[in-house]
Amino acid sequence: MVRKFMFAAAISLFAATAGADTPTVTINSPTGTIYVASFPYAASLNVTVSHTGEELKNLHVLNMFVDGVSLFGAAVGDPFDTSNNCKNPNLTTVTTSCSTNGSDTATFSVPWSVPGPGSYVVTLSIKHTNEIGADEETVTFNLLAIEYPAPPSIANAYINKTFGAKASAKIRGCVINRIADNHAKFESYGPKGGPYNTSLVEADTLAFWGSCQP
Repeated sequence: MVRKFMFAAAISLFAATAGADTPTVTINSPTGTIYVASFPYAASLNVTVSHTGEELKNLHVLNMFVDGVSLFGAAVGDPFDTSNNCKNPNLTTVTTSCSTNGSDTATFSVPWSVPGPGSYVVTLSIKHTNEIGADEETVTFNLLAIEYPAPPSIANAYINKTFGAKASAKIRGCVINRIADNHAKFESYGPKGGPYNTSLVEADTLAFWGSCQP
């Protein structure tokens, strides 16, 4: 059974007014829709930290959470060394890859074992000292919705596999409408929310493909 990941766009929140010394933290990926064969699923969260006008070594405390639980186990103190590289072992032991570009930008990947379908919030926070010597925190988060693909999506993928992506749009529409109708009215392929009976969806797709012919 294939499951679907739906990722919303990242939203950045700043704990104080952004200044020249305020870092920018971005969760780059995953984005869009990801299909996986089973759970738990080994995901990789890719992150960029930019400290324009400052240096990475001036960043002090880094943490990353899923639904409020740290992926690191505990906050990482001083994640970058005095040469502005990913600090070993502070940061390198909790990432699968980590690199810096000059003195003010770093990109790293954090492993995450996704336990199952559901809704998740992934959060990254980093603390730094501002130009008046006070600690500030910058936070970025992604909203994630994880679900099984609906029967019409399963049918469409099966049509592409069986008849090709250029199969008749009219017949395709007829088939998918019938699959959607069965799903909406009768939950023919399983209760809404999934998982769904892929074999039955595919069998009905073939049957409807024949009956939808002009």
